[in-house]
Amino acid sequence: MKAKAVVVVVVVFGLTLLLAVLVGLSPIGAWERQVSKYFFIEYAVMIAFPLLILLVTRRDLASYGLSLRNPRYHLSIAAIAIVPVAIGEVFLSLVNYRQWSGALILSGVQMEDIS
Repeated sequence: MKAKAVVVVVVVFGLTLLLAVLVGLSPIGAWERQVSKYFFIEYAVMIAFPLLILLVTRRDLASYGLSLRNPRYHLSIAAIAIVPVAIGEVFLSLVNYRQWSGALILSGVQMEDIS
């Protein structure tokens, strides 16, 4: 059963990446890069497509951590987390990822997130 779950996750992730790349290569993606220079539509696809798969397969969203049953709890967690996240983002925005030193700093931050 665990192997099936891993295969499903890998397939959905692969399809999501493929769809995001196709959207990025489409005229919509070209328009988006001309207008905003960011990848909002690709990010929206990365969120909406897996959610759509969960809805189509009628999975229990709460078992995936998606629930609005106790909004006060979720809002309190967000309110507590926003200050340290905002402070961290200010410092990380000063790091130039195009230089080796900045790339190493951001890599270290990402590896810390994984562990």
